[in-house]
Amino acid sequence: MQSESRKNQVLVTLGVGATIAFLSFLHFQAVDTHPLLHELTQRLYYLPIVYAAWRYGLRGGLGAGLTSVLFFLPHMTEHLHEPEVYHNQTAEMILFLAIGIVTGVLADAQKREHLRYERAVGQLLLGDRLASLGQLSAGLVHEIRNPLASITGAAEALDSEIPRGSGKRAFLDAITSEVNRLNTLVTDFLTFARPRTPELLATHPNAVIRSVVSLTSREFQRRQLSLVTHLDDALPETMMDGEQIKQALLNLLINAIQATPPGGRITLSSSLSNGSVRLAVQDSGPGVPTSVKKQIFTPFVTTKEGGTGLGLAIAFSLVKQHGGTIDTSDAAGGGAMFQIEMPLRPCAKAKRLLATASKVAVAS
Repeated sequence: MQSESRKNQVLVTLGVGATIAFLSFLHFQAVDTHPLLHELTQRLYYLPIVYAAWRYGLRGGLGAGLTSVLFFLPHMTEHLHEPEVYHNQTAEMILFLAIGIVTGVLADAQKREHLRYERAVGQLLLGDRLASLGQLSAGLVHEIRNPLASITGAAEALDSEIPRGSGKRAFLDAITSEVNRLNTLVTDFLTFARPRTPELLATHPNAVIRSVVSLTSREFQRRQLSLVTHLDDALPETMMDGEQIKQALLNLLINAIQATPPGGRITLSSSLSNGSVRLAVQDSGPGVPTSVKKQIFTPFVTTKEGGTGLGLAIAFSLVKQHGGTIDTSDAAGGGAMFQIEMPLRPCAKAKRLLATASKVAVAS
């Protein structure tokens, strides 16, 4: 295919050159015998120049223009002693180059615009296909939950019939473990694919953090990790979906727990920064590898063996629904830090308290 294109390019180039040479021949032959044909062939030089510029852009237009000038130069020697004709022919050669350059630049711009258009259309079509595939996948995943529930029920029924320590017990435990893992994956996928609209209620950010700490306390003990909290008590209640932010923060904390070796420390903090609520999770693990740092919130990107790569993507999606941002950076003492930043939306009660505190501060 490439050799065929190269061959066509050579043929077109030769054709343009041959056309310019033929026009030059007619032009020279008609100098004295056919004045009208002489003038006409001089104007016909523009056709191969414009065609070459349209076909190959600036490179083609400039090449055809220079070729026309080279073929036209011998004609100039016949008018060295005729200033008016000489200047006219000089201007004609300048026009050859100018038309080649201008047409080539416009042709290149048109090709770039056409290429951008094709890419945009391709991305739209790809987006439609991905959206359809996402809907299909979400439907399939939803249907998978029914047989998983049946398998779970059957395993629970066999639990009392198969004594612990027997050979069959290992198979039952394996079934239960794998079903639980699949159910977690299905739940995460549906949460990511079909997030519900946030229900904004008056919620204190610190209450969300304390709830997450309570849910993970056993895991901290099991892994022998220490937890440090730095909570800003001056934070007011804000309008947020507490369950969604708790889910996002829980995903970050679980990720930190899994990344921190036994004996390590995890720090949770809350603060007010430039009118935004900031919730931070810092661990003392190895940190986020540079190779995946830019894609760490992309679905199915994970650094953990056996991980789904959906936890951080779900957290990103939930925070984004609140108009916030989430990012990661290297912690000062080693490890990784994940920060959630959301706009402060004080509830009516919090607004009154903030206004009262402001008046007191001014009076003092």
